[in-house]
Amino acid sequence: MANFPPEIITDIICRLPVKDLLRYRCVSKSWRSMIDGPDFIKLHSKQSMESQFQPQPRTNRFQGTGLY
Repeated sequence: MANFPPEIITDIICRLPVKDLLRYRCVSKSWRSMIDGPDFIKLHSKQSMESQFQPQPRTNRFQGTGLY
């Protein structure tokens, strides 16, 4: 992951659920610092609030099952 700019890693990780973030704190000291940092917490809160109010794409759960 060292080849990716920190902004890209932050952008990807801030879209994850909190449960996953708690697990990913163990990846490295730098990830723990990033995830626990106040700037990341604010960014994650903002991102999660915005995603709650965006409509999710509808999928047909029976597609490809042969049920009609």
